[in-house]
Amino acid sequence: MKYVGVSAPVGAPAGEPVVVGVVDQVGGAAAFADSSFGIDAAVSLLGTSLGGIAGHPIEVRRCTIRAAADGARCALELVGDPAVRAVVVGTILDGEAALLEGIAATKPVVLANPLTLRQYAADAVAFTPGLPSVFRGVAIAAFDAGVGYGDSSDGVSVKVIVTDTAAHLNAVGTLAEPALRQLGAEAVDRTVIRAGASAAELDLLLAAVDFSTVDSILLVGEPAACAGLARTLAEATAGGLPWGAVPVVTTQVCLGQPMTDHLAGLGSAGALPEGWMIGGFTDRFSPLAAEQQAATAAALASYATISADLDPPASPDVDASFGAMLSLARVLNGVSADLSDVAVVRAALAGASAPAWGIDGRLDCASQPPFVVLCGTQIRVDQIVSGALVPAPVGNSGIVNAARRLPAA
Repeated sequence: MKYVGVSAPVGAPAGEPVVVGVVDQVGGAAAFADSSFGIDAAVSLLGTSLGGIAGHPIEVRRCTIRAAADGARCALELVGDPAVRAVVVGTILDGEAALLEGIAATKPVVLANPLTLRQYAADAVAFTPGLPSVFRGVAIAAFDAGVGYGDSSDGVSVKVIVTDTAAHLNAVGTLAEPALRQLGAEAVDRTVIRAGASAAELDLLLAAVDFSTVDSILLVGEPAACAGLARTLAEATAGGLPWGAVPVVTTQVCLGQPMTDHLAGLGSAGALPEGWMIGGFTDRFSPLAAEQQAATAAALASYATISADLDPPASPDVDASFGAMLSLARVLNGVSADLSDVAVVRAALAGASAPAWGIDGRLDCASQPPFVVLCGTQIRVDQIVSGALVPAPVGNSGIVNAARRLPAA
């Protein structure tokens, strides 16, 4: 209750509803039903327990994308509906350009889970730090880890290992490596791994890499590549080679069955090898984070019962959409002006600064050009120590500000 600005139990929302447009993508070649579930669960929680928005009930007017042509149709529907005060867009991939261009400058838009360059540059806000912040943030963390590990008088040498998917190569080339060079890394060397490579192919390739002068490793790859690096470093350690302990910084992409199987073969039940660091949005340690995670799980389970969905989904899509809707309510609950004025709503969203639901750090919208949609700025980097996740010794006790201004390259 406190998060959305409610300090005491409230009665049922009353009066004219606050109408929120919702755009989701289900039923087509690409479908993100989890995103829709998260939005609906948040609306249900707000309506039944948290006083709606500003004491008013919430009315959802939904437009569903099933094919690219639906983007323009949804834009026309929502722009032409004078009652719609804001539009929440769940996870979508099709019809995004027509949708966002059609709504631009007419209705304020919240993107729950932006995924593409077009979405990152939209006339909208996203309370998440987004993937650009993650890739930039883990690069900053890799540099910090290298400073702490190596002989800084010789400069910091970072080995970048990346799977050859277009998304991974683009993230490394446009975000991670430029950040490393801006920070002053003496050497930024890249090793590319073929996506879908067999374990034998991975082992052969990584065995040929010279890790002896590396101060840290930034790993952006699929789970099989992560497991391959773990095997290589473990074999080096077993052979008495000191570089087996070089710090590794990666993302949540490394979590998966190949890594689990590798660790199980070593008698470990952990998610990552000892000492590895993992960057992402989630604060796993503060009491507030634990409270919000528990509240999210309870709300999703409750809505699953209401909607006859026996198994509430667990995915980044559902969490992002649930959080976006609660964050929207928090922002609008703090507005004293008339919410029927879309200009008031737009200004409130653009100026949002309080932390979003489930995301580390205060918001600073449009602070990461060209990714102007992003309002979140911080990522959390955790480290596996004795099998447990603890704040990593990078940034500010594991908190990395991906929006911080770096020295000129």
